[in-house]
Amino acid sequence: MNQSDNKYPPEFKAIKERYKLSPDLTKNKERLSCNKCKNILIEPKQTECGCRFCENCIHHYQKSCPGCGETWKNNTKIHDKAIEKEILESRIRCINQRCNIEYRLTDWKMHRQCGKYQDQTCPNQCGEEIKEDLNTHLTLCKRSPLECPMKIMGCMKISPKEEMENHFKDEAAIHVELTITQFELWKKEKEKSTDRQTESNHKINQLEMERISAQEQINQLSKRITQLESDNYAKIMTLRGSIPHSTTSYQPSSTSEVQDGKFVWKVNDIIKKIKDAKRNMNTQILSDSFFTHKPGYKIRLKMYPAGDGPQAENYLSIYFMITKGEYDNMIPWPFNRTIIISLQTHDRNFREHTIKLKPDTNPSCYGKPQGTNNLAAGQPHFISHVELINSGEYIQDDSITIHTTIP
Repeated sequence: MNQSDNKYPPEFKAIKERYKLSPDLTKNKERLSCNKCKNILIEPKQTECGCRFCENCIHHYQKSCPGCGETWKNNTKIHDKAIEKEILESRIRCINQRCNIEYRLTDWKMHRQCGKYQDQTCPNQCGEEIKEDLNTHLTLCKRSPLECPMKIMGCMKISPKEEMENHFKDEAAIHVELTITQFELWKKEKEKSTDRQTESNHKINQLEMERISAQEQINQLSKRITQLESDNYAKIMTLRGSIPHSTTSYQPSSTSEVQDGKFVWKVNDIIKKIKDAKRNMNTQILSDSFFTHKPGYKIRLKMYPAGDGPQAENYLSIYFMITKGEYDNMIPWPFNRTIIISLQTHDRNFREHTIKLKPDTNPSCYGKPQGTNNLAAGQPHFISHVELINSGEYIQDDSITIHTTIP
């Protein structure tokens, strides 16, 4: 349904000289009239040349103004809300002779409910005496507003029934042009649909190739993990055989210390931790807490060896979180410093794997802790298992080392 159906009474569109309904409209007839149909505007549109038209009168014109003849550059048509408001606020007389009450055009629905509408003369001003029910008459009335049957092709004209035949004759050339344009649009849409289907099929094939490649990498990674476990087991057995039982010491899961302003976190048995986490055993590891400075913020790191969630299952995820500390009442909030987290290599010629985490305004992560600690922030795709293991640069003695710097 056209939006104007709710703003204007249906018979308003069928009246040939709408301006006669109101002294306001009569006084401003020239300014409030359509440059094509010369009637008071309905759904006024202003073109880039400054002319005003009813929406239905200008809809199918694409190249030049039917009013002044100026050629359009952009075919821009703007809804003229100011003019429409002036029209809708105008006071008009009810077209029913027995009523003849004045009301604002915008209040036409409210006026219809006053009870004086039903037994009046035809609101379409057909001139016939209504002998039957008004609604029955309106369905047969020769001046009932009727949409052009070529609306599907883009013609938005609404005319009284008796004038529709003349509309077909007068606008035949435009109807042909609209039909050709619409068929061209349908043809282009069909071509686009075919191109989208072809592109979709190409993407599906590409994704399938990527899936096969990823599966091969996963298989290689599994073999590599198995080989590393076997090698480490042999080393451990050799060490157990060469070191007296009484001097064997327990190696903790991870160790940490502060060196030259950096928090150094060494995580041992990383291959086993990845494998255990993939079996939903010990899915996360927490570092010791440390201070950015004194007095400063208390922070600790959190690691997910097998990734944080299904989307990161082939990655090592790393986060930091602010915990409740002794200096919280002495330092400014929220936390607004950049945190640099680096995965160290044992070869100085090989570049470290580094991320920089810049704070935002989320108080759950960077505000003053209300509980034991805030929500963690970090990178779920910190480094892939393939790169971590196959590069041979990050794992040394089955351990990895994380450096955390807060400039």
